[in-house]
Amino acid sequence: AGKIVESYIDYKLSITTYGGKTWIIYKTYTNLLEFHKTCKKNNGKSSQRSKAIDHFPFPSKTFGKTSKKVQDQRKNAFQLYFRLLLELETRPIELQTFLKEKKDESSDGTPSNKQGLIAGRLGLTF
Repeated sequence: AGKIVESYIDYKLSITTYGGKTWIIYKTYTNLLEFHKTCKKNNGKSSQRSKAIDHFPFPSKTFGKTSKKVQDQRKNAFQLYFRLLLELETRPIELQTFLKEKKDESSDGTPSNKQGLIAGRLGLTF
């Protein structure tokens, strides 16, 4: 489960490579929104990637307490968003950095692998 810290939610992303290595990272809504904005800004205007990212209905920001319904809607939208990014023929370069394993967040306690590791499957829970 994710962590609710004061007035924000840490979304728990579980990343598994094609080789079977798994790690977990935590991101706030703001982290996810900034990542989305960066991907949109750095895309070529006519690419398949640009169209997919630009037209994705990214969840809107809410203020105050986030209801369970909104949390579930965001979870579903974020899962769809990252699935879309992973299925693109040319993935955004920012994706690799955003999903990068941190040594203290490894699920099996092993040191981080090289940055060249990119997720094969992605699960999102909170």
